[in-house]
Amino acid sequence: MAGSAAELNHRDSSRFLFALGQNPEGYAAVEVAQKKYMSDLMEYHLNPDLPECQRPHHDLRLTVQAIAGHSGEVSGTLAMGRNEAIAGPASVSDDDYDHAVNQWKNVASGAIGTGVGVGTSFIASPAVGAGAGGVAGTVTSVVLEEMFKDVEGNEKDNAGPKMGENWENGQDNNLKYTRNAAAEAMRKYRLAHSDDLASVAESEASKGYLRAGNYMDRVAPELLTEI
Repeated sequence: MAGSAAELNHRDSSRFLFALGQNPEGYAAVEVAQKKYMSDLMEYHLNPDLPECQRPHHDLRLTVQAIAGHSGEVSGTLAMGRNEAIAGPASVSDDDYDHAVNQWKNVASGAIGTGVGVGTSFIASPAVGAGAGGVAGTVTSVVLEEMFKDVEGNEKDNAGPKMGENWENGQDNNLKYTRNAAAEAMRKYRLAHSDDLASVAESEASKGYLRAGNYMDRVAPELLTEI
């Protein structure tokens, strides 16, 4: 390798993965690669013939927990990035839309306030035209407020359920893949209590996945769009 390896701490790595997760190709490439890596680690470190010096823990449970937990956090961080790719543009779209609506709201409020008496007189007798104009000012403002409220940007409202669906599906898939990797490795080496360790892997993967969301909230709050 030419040069030197990049030294990334936990915070920098998470921010990097978060950025990659916002790109479909980046998300897919890293998620697939890290799931393969997780499966390879399970197969390698659960091998009973592995030399003692290459075992990260003497207890297989601790080994499975470490692998599953880190893999879950990577998946969770990528999922946060994937959701940001939905939330960010939705927020910008709503802001632009609301700004445009408010500009027209200001124009309409001024124009209608001075012209409503004339407009109303066409549908009322001249005698009541002025009176109708005065009443219509209040009514018009109420109707306008309702109308502008109805046409406010709702991209963020629409984005929320989609983000929730993506997050939940990602978590379910992460648990399934991690559990299967542990179970297959245990089955390959005919190790006892395979179901127990598979459950440990599933549980730790879930903790890692959820931990990613909390960690991003702490180390990169400026990168997250609130919905």
